Amino acid sequence: MKPKTVEKPARQTRGRSLPGLEIRPAKLADLPFVLRNIEGLMRHEVAQRFDTTLHVTSPRSEAYAAGIRKAIRSSSCCILVAEWDGEPVGHLRGVIQEMNFRRDPRLGEVITVFVDARHRRKGIGKAMLQRFFEWCRDHGVKRARIVASTPNRDALRLYGNVGFTAFETILERDL
Repeated sequence: MKPKTVEKPARQTRGRSLPGLEIRPAKLADLPFVLRNIEGLMRHEVAQRFDTTLHVTSPRSEAYAAGIRKAIRSSSCCILVAEWDGEPVGHLRGVIQEMNFRRDPRLGEVITVFVDARHRRKGIGKAMLQRFFEWCRDHGVKRARIVASTPNRDALRLYGNVGFTAFETILERDL
């Protein structure tokens, strides 16, 4: 008789199982990982010329770390960590915004989504976004938004695949 093996439950992403993926709320112990991811995301945005205005070392400051630490503890912020076979490979940071000029003023806003380059195109980003949508619904939020750099076609494709559509256009210029 074969011994029975116990497997981690697989996560579902729109009907597709992702064995070994766990998406969980961030803990204070995840702070260094999240800060490294945010810096990595900023470096990527600058290197690809998606957003050259970013100060890529800002996540190293104590003030920035204090803000993320506060967000991890806050009930109006959602920081998720994606683990692949127990290894942290990505994070999502989102908040509930109060937009008092709208009929339904509560809006879930994704601030950052980052998946390690070795684990992209596996459905991890999509799974984190879907988990964020669940969190929003659990908090009475009915609408979500995300801001993406126009030239970042991969990100725009991902966001379109989970239902985001163009809503506003933000224009900037140097002075």
